[in-house]
Amino acid sequence: MHQTPLNQKHLNLGAKLVPFGGWEMPVQYEGILAEHMATRTKVAIFDICHMGEFIVEGPAASQFVDLVVSSKAGTQKVGKCKYGFLLSEEAKILDDLITYRLDDNKFMMVVNAATTSSDYSWLEQNLIPNVTLSDISKETAKLDVQGPESQSLLQNVFNINLNDLGYFSWLYINFKNTQILLSRTGYTGELGYELYFDVKIVEELWDLIIASGATPAGLGARDTLRLEAALPLYGQEVDNTLTPKEANLMRFVSKKKEYIGSNILLEMGEVPFTLVGFATDVKRAARHDHQVLINGEIVGRVTSGSIAPSLGYSIGFAYVKTPFAKPGQEIEINLGKKILAAKIVELPFLKK
Repeated sequence: MHQTPLNQKHLNLGAKLVPFGGWEMPVQYEGILAEHMATRTKVAIFDICHMGEFIVEGPAASQFVDLVVSSKAGTQKVGKCKYGFLLSEEAKILDDLITYRLDDNKFMMVVNAATTSSDYSWLEQNLIPNVTLSDISKETAKLDVQGPESQSLLQNVFNINLNDLGYFSWLYINFKNTQILLSRTGYTGELGYELYFDVKIVEELWDLIIASGATPAGLGARDTLRLEAALPLYGQEVDNTLTPKEANLMRFVSKKKEYIGSNILLEMGEVPFTLVGFATDVKRAARHDHQVLINGEIVGRVTSGSIAPSLGYSIGFAYVKTPFAKPGQEIEINLGKKILAAKIVELPFLKK
């Protein structure tokens, strides 16, 4: 089990640590509800050092990125970043990732912790001439600062102006002679930023941002926040048995270029099941793999479920048979000893 470089900091703050993607991570400090609401109303900081980072560089870097990433990441402008997928030849989702264009011939890929090794091997197998691939995960730290007060906090900490930094854009800043890549991105549905930098200064930066007013938040709040924003989690909503079409994520695939898996994906007809969001009228939550029923017939399964602290009732994601995958459709969820009434709803759950 890997530990992030902030492991001792988490213990000092009284965090409860749990296994996650091969890493020991804080699930909560003060409590999930308090950390969730701090992110929604003020500002929170998350340790995301477990994520993987790769550098793709060389005269053909742009062509390679366009070959392996489903979105138009290879042709985006320097200073931008884009969400997309690595797909197998069969169009199954090997991982979801964000690709940063650092220079004309240089990119950074940010991948999930549990798939870092397999992603790197797959990229190596598909490497083309005039491109180099390197794994910088061990020397790269990542902190997420999220919430409506995140901009003002970071401007004060680094003495910078972030007014003109657009969504899914990034810039370099300097902190004590260390370069930090700061992007306006996140996984909470709030205004927020992600910081990538040399792991040597992670403890100092963590302490400074908390001292400046950020609440430390763990995996528990991260999960409820991303659910309210209807953001999928790899290993829950998407995995290597599913395609972007089944996952209802075709908006993140290009229809104007060829990439690995595109010939299969773009020729797919209607899929037998698709990902939807559901909501209840109560605070009892469905969980992963609970059965979805209509008139007593099994029509799907839950992938994620939780009480939504910002909404006051429970929500979740589920795969259901496509004919039933429409907002307003009433469903039932088999909790084992109880049946939970729910309804398919439009996404996101929390509209900001």
